[in-house]
Amino acid sequence: MSNLNLPGSHFPHARGWESCANIEAAEPKKNRLPIIAAFSVALLVHVGGLAILVTQVTKRELTMEQAASVSSVRVSLVAMPPPTPVVIQPPVEEVPVQAPPTPAVLTSDASARTIEQEPPKPKPVEKPKEVKPVPKPKPVIKPAPKKPALVQEQKPVEPTPPSEAKPDPASTQAQSAPVAPKMMDLPTAAPKDVPSVGCRVPAPAYPRRARRLHAEGQVLVRLEINPKGLVQRADVVRSSGNEELDESAVAAVRGAVCNPYVEGGQAISVRAVQTVDFRLSN
Repeated sequence: MSNLNLPGSHFPHARGWESCANIEAAEPKKNRLPIIAAFSVALLVHVGGLAILVTQVTKRELTMEQAASVSSVRVSLVAMPPPTPVVIQPPVEEVPVQAPPTPAVLTSDASARTIEQEPPKPKPVEKPKEVKPVPKPKPVIKPAPKKPALVQEQKPVEPTPPSEAKPDPASTQAQSAPVAPKMMDLPTAAPKDVPSVGCRVPAPAYPRRARRLHAEGQVLVRLEINPKGLVQRADVVRSSGNEELDESAVAAVRGAVCNPYVEGGQAISVRAVQTVDFRLSN
């Protein structure tokens, strides 16, 4: 036991153990250097951040003080108006609005039917209207002048010789009485053609059919007037092309009122042509 307290000189390996202890003591010092450096950097970062924060707070206090020194606030007190009474209305009961029932849609499962269309009926062919031929004007036949009747000369009655018998007094008076000459038939003079006569012709009646067909025209009618101024005869000289218009014109001329035609102080029969126009006013 006493050998343990001996100095190292007595043990040849004592110095070796001391050198190992020195080496182990130096290694922890080398491992601490990075830790110290990292701590220093962190400390510098914190110090810098604290300095920046202090600077910002100082600036904000300065700006608040400057604003307080520049602007002034004036406050005026106004009396508050009296409170308005609050009217509490009873709650309105909401009546639920019933939606109208939706009508049921009926669907049909029947297949679509095809309706056969009847072929269009052919239009009846209109027969062409028969065009009535325009009647040609009837030629006016002039009455032939009557021949004067021949007057036969009567021969004088020869007296009978006197007989021995006594003549009958009645027969004697009849024979002795002069025979009266017969009345001669005076020839009737043909009416004289004159350019115009003083006649008042009434307005002719426009036939309904001619008016419906818009028929127009002019009719020339020759009329004969007796010495008394009466129309004895009326004939169409030139037709209008419509028979109804011609008949209406003749009827109007026959109803004319004329003055007697006087020539040489004596009324005579005359003949003239009267124009009758048929025009539709728009």
